[in-house]
Amino acid sequence: NITLSTSAKKQRECLDLLAENPSGLSSATLREAGISASVIKNLSAKGYIASRQIIVDELANIEMTTPPTLTIEQQAALEAIELAKFQVSLINGVTGSGKTEIYIRCIKQILDAGKQALLLVPEIGLTPQTASRFKQRLTYPVTLMHSGLNATEQTNYWSLCTLDTPRLVIATRSGLFAPLEKLGIIIVDEEHDMSYKQAAGWLYSARDLAVMRASQSDIPILLGSATPSLESLQHARRGNYNEVILSKRATKQTLPSIKLLDIRKLPMQQGMSKPLLDLMENRLQQGEQILVFINRRGYAPVLMCHDCGWLAECQRCQSHYTLHRAQNLLRCHHCDARRQVPTTCPDCHSGNITAVGAGTERLEEFLQHQFPDHAMVRIDRDSTRQKHAMQTYIRDIKDGKYQILIGTQMLAKGHHFPGITLVVIVDMDGALFCSDFRAVERFGQLMTQVSGRAGRGDKPGQIVLQTRQPDHPHITTLVEKDYRQFSENLLRERKLTQWPPYSHLAVLKAQAVKEHHPINFITELKKHMQSTAQEHEVALLGPVPATQLKKAGKFNYQLLLQSQNRKCLHLLIESMLECIEDKKLAKSVRWTLDVDPLEMV
Repeated sequence: NITLSTSAKKQRECLDLLAENPSGLSSATLREAGISASVIKNLSAKGYIASRQIIVDELANIEMTTPPTLTIEQQAALEAIELAKFQVSLINGVTGSGKTEIYIRCIKQILDAGKQALLLVPEIGLTPQTASRFKQRLTYPVTLMHSGLNATEQTNYWSLCTLDTPRLVIATRSGLFAPLEKLGIIIVDEEHDMSYKQAAGWLYSARDLAVMRASQSDIPILLGSATPSLESLQHARRGNYNEVILSKRATKQTLPSIKLLDIRKLPMQQGMSKPLLDLMENRLQQGEQILVFINRRGYAPVLMCHDCGWLAECQRCQSHYTLHRAQNLLRCHHCDARRQVPTTCPDCHSGNITAVGAGTERLEEFLQHQFPDHAMVRIDRDSTRQKHAMQTYIRDIKDGKYQILIGTQMLAKGHHFPGITLVVIVDMDGALFCSDFRAVERFGQLMTQVSGRAGRGDKPGQIVLQTRQPDHPHITTLVEKDYRQFSENLLRERKLTQWPPYSHLAVLKAQAVKEHHPINFITELKKHMQSTAQEHEVALLGPVPATQLKKAGKFNYQLLLQSQNRKCLHLLIESMLECIEDKKLAKSVRWTLDVDPLEMV
């Protein structure tokens, strides 16, 4: 008895389909049949159909696999981990040492006891492959949570977390706040990764908050990494963390060898030397895969006029635009401002405009010319914007579809590519001379993590690092010894300079359109707080311009707070917040407070 107008053909088709399928059809099936969301909405408004939300487990069809035999180190690690109460265990294991197997076995024990588990990973790109690996071994539901999900998916997965049943949740940073009432364990994989720090809005460290949540819930937490942060290593030294060391790869493969390629007097093409290209040619002829690492996306970091020296600069940030040739755009990597690429110089009208430097796009173009017979893929934030793009690339790489992989640090984290035998690090020298005191630590972590992608299959791996600093002590330590010795050296340096983890920092950041406003705000605040800071033995340094003075049209200044005692630092911060509120100092500025900052920007 349903009456529809003759023009409502799609509505009639939808009703006919539902009549043929009385148990109902999914929205995805209806879309495939050409039924749009508006058709469903109209029929629902008329009361002709009803819909309900069903939570779908996308990992339900993954086949189970047999557990591997544990190594002696893995067995000892499991015996050393306390699962009955709060304990922070630092799983310090080389790349490929089987940290994930430790996670799986600990999680299984927790789920078998009727509790829930939370696994944090640093990148969205790691969640699907991580979920698949855990689903191959666990009979329990596995739920994913990250910002790449649409609103419906996020609602579905959040609802799943509220169910009072054993479940593993694999999530990025924000998943720490999942409403798991029976949480029994938290695992933070790649605990050193900066992605765990929320750098905008409400500032927090997901790793540190995870430790706090575990403490409050009296449950164990595992922090895993091949390159632990200096803070975590210091906690282990002091006995706050239970350090578990995995010094060997879980399989028979040896760690890759590292070759330093001194390029000081060598001619270069797009950042690559002739000996390096010859080595790549040799590997490709043997049918092996190569990872070329360059941590700079886009085509070129600078566009300039060869005749007059004009530079393409973002006026809102006073920084260079990056050329993205694939989109034919100039883009600011600080404020995301965009503009068309000029065909002539805006100053002298010359057509002699040159791209200076190389990013992933330019390197891809060059290598396509050098090795036209070998398939290659570029993986960076630009090439993986579409949903599921990263999953597709990872699958194709493992299937051997590509021989050359060109990527940023997205490829350095946690991926298992058995076919890669050679990892090429194009240039990382700049990190050795950065003003940020954490830059060298990040250099060692990134170099070690990238190196860990090689030699994970049947053939041995090799790392080639192009450098103009072959005798630099930090580089030689990483090459001749290991990350552990490298980190010990850095800890000694930090102790001498009294930087974290031998002191505690907070940064008050202020910004405004007019430059004098943040300067005046910090100067006035410092004047009010100077005597209180001296009482609490907290040093106040500033106002100083941020490394990026101007960003998105606003000037940025900061005040650094440093103390040997965290409690004293927090007491001063409380007084400072009260002062800002009571004296209404922040009328003309926007300010934020970052405790334990990871970047001094």
